[in-house]
Amino acid sequence: MADDWFELSVEDNGMGLSDTPKGNGIALQNVRDRLSGLFGHEGLLTVAQNCSGGVTATIRIRLHHLQGLQRSFYDYSQARSPQS
Repeated sequence: MADDWFELSVEDNGMGLSDTPKGNGIALQNVRDRLSGLFGHEGLLTVAQNCSGGVTATIRIRLHHLQGLQRSFYDYSQARSPQS
């Protein structure tokens, strides 16, 4: 976490990004759209080629958004749990 951001990176050491894309990027755009819809400009997805090969995908979200989600999830789960 850097400067009030939550950051999650997934890295591989494979061949890296192709010079000629095999798809049209719908999956990556879907993730970007969802982040934008939930967090505006404070939810980001980047995909970058690694110098030594492979790719790193990183999601960054401002912490204050996640704290709100945690409270919302707790309230939702409490409302759905059977009463003792």
